[in-house]
Amino acid sequence: MALECKGRISKPDRLSKTKAKEQATRLTSVNGTQPLLHVGGIAYFSSDVLRFYWRDPPPDSTRPARPIEVLLGETKWENYYQPILELVSSQPDFREHMLSAPILMPVEGVA
Repeated sequence: MALECKGRISKPDRLSKTKAKEQATRLTSVNGTQPLLHVGGIAYFSSDVLRFYWRDPPPDSTRPARPIEVLLGETKWENYYQPILELVSSQPDFREHMLSAPILMPVEGVA
């Protein structure tokens, strides 16, 4: 799934929705696999309530301008997730509990 997310302080207009969809459509493949969905999502406030617009309208049939094709090896994700994995692994008691129940882990020095 390709998900393009935007943030607004008010309800998104048609142009904002179209741009989000166009940007999501630019991702044409990841390791040769095409995304099934190309979602344009927009978070916005309405009457002091955070709302989320999420639609996957059919893309226009033309190939997007500047398509993005991502090639990732298995090791590429290690750099992304390594800091959080090290944090969780640093406290084995919390790690074991996290495997059986959704809990929060306290992190010293973070307010």
